[in-house]
Amino acid sequence: MFSSEILKLARDIDNVQITIHYGYKFERGKDIFKEYINSYFNMKNLARIENNEGKRFLSKLMLNTPYGRFGLKYQDSITKFVTSSQAKDLFLKYQILENIVIDEENDLELIKYILEPSDVLKDIDNKSYLELISNKGTTNEDFINRSVSIAAMITSYATIFMNKYINIPNNECYYTATDSLVLQHPLESKYVGNDLGQFKYIGKVKRGYFISPGLYCLILEDGRTVIKSKGIDNKELNENNFIEMLHGLNITVKDIFRFKKDLSNLTIKYNKTDFTISPKLLKREPIYINNIVVNTKPLIVKDGNLIKKEPIKLNHSLVPYTYLK
Repeated sequence: MFSSEILKLARDIDNVQITIHYGYKFERGKDIFKEYINSYFNMKNLARIENNEGKRFLSKLMLNTPYGRFGLKYQDSITKFVTSSQAKDLFLKYQILENIVIDEENDLELIKYILEPSDVLKDIDNKSYLELISNKGTTNEDFINRSVSIAAMITSYATIFMNKYINIPNNECYYTATDSLVLQHPLESKYVGNDLGQFKYIGKVKRGYFISPGLYCLILEDGRTVIKSKGIDNKELNENNFIEMLHGLNITVKDIFRFKKDLSNLTIKYNKTDFTISPKLLKREPIYINNIVVNTKPLIVKDGNLIKKEPIKLNHSLVPYTYLK
C-alpha cells in the first residue's frame, strides 16, 4: 500500500499513471508535532554545545521513537501479578502469552496476555465470546495509543524529503537511511549544518562497506573509522568483519555483555554471550550481475502474498564503491 503523497511524487516526477482501487481516508492534521519536535531538537543542540552526552542521547531518543510508537502492532500486551483463580479466568477469556508461578505458597502468578478472545471461550461459551468481540475497543483496558496512519505518513514524508538528495544528477548515492547519505560528491553547503532538516558532515570516505540498512563501515580519508551496527556495540566490529560479510559470511562476536530477563526468578541478568550478525538481505530483493549483488529492489507482494524467488548461490556478495580523489 502507498500513501497519497508517495503516489503524487511518482506521478509528478516519473510520470507514473496511477489507478486507485481502494484506500483509507484520514483527516489531515496541522503541525501536530511542531512544538514537540522543536522543543527536543533545541534541547539536543544545547546538549551538544554543553557536551552533555546523556541529555543529547535522551533528546535524540525522544525525537526518533514516536515514529515507532505510532507504528506498533494494534494489540498491546498486559502483564499482571494475579492469584491462580484470576489466572484461570484470564485463560478462559483471553489469549495468554506467558504464565509463571512466582510464589505457590502465597498464591502469586505472573501472567502476560492480549485482549483477544481465547479459542477456549469460543468452544465452551460462544455467547460470552461474541459479547467480548462486540465490546472490544470500548473498555478502558483496550485503550489504543498508536496510529498506523501517522507512522505511514511519517515514512512517506521522510522518503519524499530524502528523494531529492538521493537522485541528484551526476552525484551518485551509494547508501542512504532515513536521515543519512553517502554521496559521490559533497552536498551544497546550504544543506549541511546543525539546523533542523540539515545534514551533519562526517567526512570524505576512502573505503565503504554497505552490508544492509543500519550495517556499514566507512574508512575516512583522515584515518577515522565509522561503523554502524544495530544490536551490538560498534566497537566490537572492525573493517575485516565487513570484508567477510561482503563475501556472505556470518560474523560471530564472542563474550559480549547483554541484558537477559528471567521472569521465573524476577531478575534481569547482565551476562556474557555470543552474538551473530548475518549479511543476508531480508527486507529487499538483491539484484545480481554475474552472480554478484550490485543493488537491491523492493520485494513484490501480490494479493497479500510475498512473491519469493529462488536464491542464487553466490561466491561473493559485493557492493561496488568508487573512491574519487
